[in-house]
Amino acid sequence: MEEASASTSSSSSPLLALPPQNLLPEPKAPLETKEARAPEGLQKLVIEGDPTDAELKDLLLRNRWVRTLEFSSTKKLTSEGIVSALEPCRMLEELEFSHYTGCPLTFGDLLRIVRGEGREHLVKLCLPYLELRDDQVAQLPERMTALNLKSQDLQDDTFLRFVNLKRLVLHGPEVLKGIALPAGLKQLGIYGCDRFTGTHLPDGLEELSADGCCDFTGTGLPRSLTSLSVEDCSEFAGHRDLPNLKRLELDSCDKVTNEVVLAMVRKAASLEHLSLLSLPDLDHLEIVRQAPSVTSLQTDQIKPALVHALPPRLVSLDLAERDGDEFQLEGNTFAHLNRLQELSLCRVGDFTGLGLPASLRSLSVCYCPSFESQNLGGLHLERLKVFDCDGFAGLGLPGSLQTLHMSGCSKVTREHLGIMLGQLRSLAFLRHIGFGPFRPDSFSDLFASHPTLQEAVWHSDPDLTARFEGSLSQCAKVWRRPAPPSLP
Repeated sequence: MEEASASTSSSSSPLLALPPQNLLPEPKAPLETKEARAPEGLQKLVIEGDPTDAELKDLLLRNRWVRTLEFSSTKKLTSEGIVSALEPCRMLEELEFSHYTGCPLTFGDLLRIVRGEGREHLVKLCLPYLELRDDQVAQLPERMTALNLKSQDLQDDTFLRFVNLKRLVLHGPEVLKGIALPAGLKQLGIYGCDRFTGTHLPDGLEELSADGCCDFTGTGLPRSLTSLSVEDCSEFAGHRDLPNLKRLELDSCDKVTNEVVLAMVRKAASLEHLSLLSLPDLDHLEIVRQAPSVTSLQTDQIKPALVHALPPRLVSLDLAERDGDEFQLEGNTFAHLNRLQELSLCRVGDFTGLGLPASLRSLSVCYCPSFESQNLGGLHLERLKVFDCDGFAGLGLPGSLQTLHMSGCSKVTREHLGIMLGQLRSLAFLRHIGFGPFRPDSFSDLFASHPTLQEAVWHSDPDLTARFEGSLSQCAKVWRRPAPPSLP
């Protein structure tokens, strides 16, 4: 999942939402203001800030080597403008219009893009809001390896021509029954399909995600599955014979019983991640106890008795309470989880005396008004995310922090930030989201005084960040430290 001056307006030049650091080559120039150029060699661009056709063309001309291009804002863009701007991008491999924006492309212009000169590298398309007919899908190049499409009209053999297809995501097809899928398909996502049961899934399929599929029962799943995610599928009743599962996520599936889920986790000897949400009739504790290889757990059944009884082998724990009342945890709740490295907590009423395991390296806290930095004493945290915690001022944080995300914490001031950076000598990534008194015109002084800081982001609108972590709105600015000069 989951930050500069708030004066940036929607009329400014497009800003870049930079992907996680491990996806980027080291930049050779800082990204400081709206006039700044993208780092040379940048492999991925996320377009936001409502750029115009001319601004997009200039940006891509300076970044013609980009391989992944994602549009998260298209309000001022035209179909012809996008086609023209993409012409110099001869290394483009992936083109995506996110789920949170429309797609101004016409089908004809899409064909101009995918069939254009020097476009043989483009093999991945994500177009969830451009509805395509079956005959239009058939006109896409056979080289495609990943497709994310919306279509209501699909024939039995629509996808068989894509012999290299590894990932397929479909939105809104009314009927998938009888559709043939490529034998080499590894990942399949189906969203909002009325008739899914009866579709033959390839024997080598590894990942399946189904959301809002009315008649999906879970029968006929291939034993090769390593990841299964099912949400809001009213007829899904589970599957007892998936021995290779490593990830199992179930959410709002009314027909899933405790007996079936127990059978699933017992059969999957290598199951590592288990997520059980909106399933009040299941015994979450019994299920996780019967899954001896599970080390990562997400659950919204967060009674203190459950936490106390969780197996000590857990490495990651997410107590995902959804829109509920605050709950109380006792001081020794997590004492037995001596291997826990990642913990997410929400709506904890009182942090006073709540001991956190010394093994913890990553902590996420949201809607916890009593949470303060003093609660982290003695921890060697590397990553901390604090969202909507009114009592959090940011002082006295562990000096080991490398990544700090703060959102909606009104007590964090400009002065507090300066003190924080003086204490956090290992901090490399800083993100601050929210309305508050902190309104610096520049982070240059912070970089000058803090040599380890590589990226700082200021974002003025918390609501816009709810879309997806890692993306910035038009109200955000990003500062990146330039890379040191290369040695001769």
